[in-house]
Amino acid sequence: MTEPIRRATPPHPHGAMYGPNDSPPAGLSRGTGESVALHALGWLAAGNLVGLLLATLLLAPAAGAALGPLTYGRWMPVHWNAQLYGWLALPLVGLLLRLYRPGRIWERLAISLWSATLLVGCVSWLAGQTGGKPFLEWTGSARGMLVVDLVVLELALAIGLLRLIRARRATRTTDTIDTSDTRGAIGGIGRAGIVVRAALLAGLATIPVAMAIATSARVYPPINPDSGGPTGTSLLGSTLGIVWLFALIPAILDLSPRLPATREVTTATLALLGAHTVAFLALEALGGGNHSHHEAIQVVALASLIPWPLILWIHLRRFRYPEGAGPWLAALGGWGVLLVGTAFVTFLPGVLERWKFTNALVAHAHLAMAGMVTAFSALALLSLVRGTRLAGVLAAPLPFALWQLGCLIYVVSMMMLGTLEGIDPGLVIRSDPTSIGLYGFRWVAGVLMLSASVTWFARALRQTRASALAETAGTAGSDGARSAAALMEEAA
Repeated sequence: MTEPIRRATPPHPHGAMYGPNDSPPAGLSRGTGESVALHALGWLAAGNLVGLLLATLLLAPAAGAALGPLTYGRWMPVHWNAQLYGWLALPLVGLLLRLYRPGRIWERLAISLWSATLLVGCVSWLAGQTGGKPFLEWTGSARGMLVVDLVVLELALAIGLLRLIRARRATRTTDTIDTSDTRGAIGGIGRAGIVVRAALLAGLATIPVAMAIATSARVYPPINPDSGGPTGTSLLGSTLGIVWLFALIPAILDLSPRLPATREVTTATLALLGAHTVAFLALEALGGGNHSHHEAIQVVALASLIPWPLILWIHLRRFRYPEGAGPWLAALGGWGVLLVGTAFVTFLPGVLERWKFTNALVAHAHLAMAGMVTAFSALALLSLVRGTRLAGVLAAPLPFALWQLGCLIYVVSMMMLGTLEGIDPGLVIRSDPTSIGLYGFRWVAGVLMLSASVTWFARALRQTRASALAETAGTAGSDGARSAAALMEEAA
């Protein structure tokens, strides 16, 4: 079966910022975007369920006796890694699969193996096997499986790139392409697109080695000797990586421009970000290693991030987003501003000494993951499932409001508790009524966020099942009609 090569959608110079898009995302085989969404939302609900368990144990520590060896410390890595590697990473895997288009078999293998690896990791952490570094606890067989998983994903992307190259060569001699298993999505990739994908693939090839090194017990990043935490320059480097990710949202989500001079603004944004990255690399080359937050250059390095939320807003508002993305884009900007602002304040001398290793840093981590990065994951999923049975699965206003309210209550209550801990370090140990009350607010926040995530996951399952039943009924009806026509023909 063949079809003409699809041309790029023309820009919407003065169109609405949000609007329906009935076309399924080009590049993914049928059902792959839905599979990514189901896996990601499933891990989100599971991670939040564990989070509520942890909040319960903080309110009633004696309840932990019923769990035997499955203590608070063993559940903690399950909670944050289910969120990081499940809810937050799987949409990125889906976006990579859409970019490289390896085909249905490799897409499903990559997604299934990713979840299987995370499941093995959860079992490992509950068994007490951990490397001790937050978000890098992979050890033993789980660590080996993670590296294999990353290699398989790299292989899938490489196969997709080869298919794109072959398809491009074919289109140089004919205006039609084979769409038997990719629904026509492999056509229309120019030489520049191939080169960019090849360069990105070369960069991605370093990730399995990097993760193998980072998860090693022999390796630890530079630290701030006055706080035991990261240095200002290391925080700058990791945050610039996130800024790059957000700056490339229009390309990653395949968005079309809606305002004039979009290309010029995008070019200026990426050029400024490139210059900032070069400055960071120069700073690392000249004075990397362990540094204190009392050094002015470390504070200035982190302060240089403050303008980026405004710059990114000017850049991102010039594009047209899928229907239902508006609230999530606003959440991305709002949480981003709070994250950068609180990060700078947290790092200041006199503040970091009081907040380090308290619930204030827990609040800051949730501000990043449950607030800003979750908003990005939601935007990615809305892009992956547009035009499918799960289109708009995250667009319902009630669970969105529950999630944002829960996140806000969590951040505020834990920031307050962390501040009080800095004044009185024994506050939490004594089970003071104040700490119990604030932990109660944390528990309420957990209930709200769990309710939202379960609602999204249940809705995704319901919509997928209903569509599957409708398709089955339609097929059965067609077969029945054909059988009836055959009988009538025989009778005649």
